[in-house]
Amino acid sequence: MRINSTRKVLEEFLKNFSTAENEIAAQAFRLFWKFYRKFIREQDKLLYSNEYYLTNSERPGVFEELQRLHNYDKYGIKLLAEGTQIYLTEDVDFLVKTATILKGEFGEYITFHANEFREPIAGDASLGISREELRKRIMRFEQFAREHPDLPETEAEIKPELDRLLWMYLVGLDNTPAYDLRDTDEIDAELRKSYATFLAEDHTSFYYGLIREVYKILEKHTFKMNAELLAFLHERGFADNVFNRNAEAFSPFRWVDGRYSHGPSGEFDF
Repeated sequence: MRINSTRKVLEEFLKNFSTAENEIAAQAFRLFWKFYRKFIREQDKLLYSNEYYLTNSERPGVFEELQRLHNYDKYGIKLLAEGTQIYLTEDVDFLVKTATILKGEFGEYITFHANEFREPIAGDASLGISREELRKRIMRFEQFAREHPDLPETEAEIKPELDRLLWMYLVGLDNTPAYDLRDTDEIDAELRKSYATFLAEDHTSFYYGLIREVYKILEKHTFKMNAELLAFLHERGFADNVFNRNAEAFSPFRWVDGRYSHGPSGEFDF
């Protein structure tokens, strides 16, 4: 597909559905969005097979040159840089403009999606927002799901994203882990404070009991990772290879010669 395909499909969508009933327009936009996402994935693949990019990806100024060469923003594509990696993603402002004819729940979802995904919240295995902002984001997504239980996107988009956010809130990411497993085993100080705020302010959250139990276990163990918490997270599907999956064999993890040591009995690689 040519790079101007999104613009042409958008023009056809607006021409044919601007006066249609809202549900018909919503279904048409869902098809457009599916096409749009597929188109961006294909353009991203083309970018990574582009000889210019492959030979110049780490050269200063390549980001600006690619934008100038392809005019991605003109066609509803956002060019992002993450370290030396450059990739393509949705331009949420383009989506909002496209969805101006939509009313009701689906129109609200497009606006919500645009506001929440305007900038990436994580990259290069690191959080790009604070732990407290992550808590607030979880609350916003949960609130949207509660207010729109019958919207197809609640099941297909909102709930999977909530799972991802909760994982980051409980476990962290490789470069911003929830616990200092290289040295003290202590929970991140900001995350500890955020958990306390969660328990003070978010009583109606579906996850309140989960965070309350995590906090209670941490209190018993001076806010350090421990076998009880490890088993609790594992049983609920939040175990990660950052944590030893065998909770019974838990002993404080230590960073030894580029590997995480799991006590005196052995080591394992990431």
